[in-house]
Amino acid sequence: MQDLIFRLLIDPPRTTAQEKGVAFINGRPHFYEKSSVKEARKMLKAELSKHKPEKPFSGEIEVVTVWCYDHKGRHKDYEAKTTKQT
Repeated sequence: MQDLIFRLLIDPPRTTAQEKGVAFINGRPHFYEKSSVKEARKMLKAELSKHKPEKPFSGEIEVVTVWCYDHKGRHKDYEAKTTKQT
């Protein structure tokens, strides 16, 4: 299995792709993607593209995500976020 390990030292976006906007045109709803979602997607793509492998992986892959706190607040710098899983 091939490994690709990296860290993104970024302030993660506080918006999600599920946050759609709605405009009523001629009494009918039209859904659109908010500008904050577009900016978040653009920022994440730019950061992730720096770690693109030279050639695409083949077969199955495993993605492990670890969210860490930044140095603000009562946590140590990049301390792993450990919350109760449901």
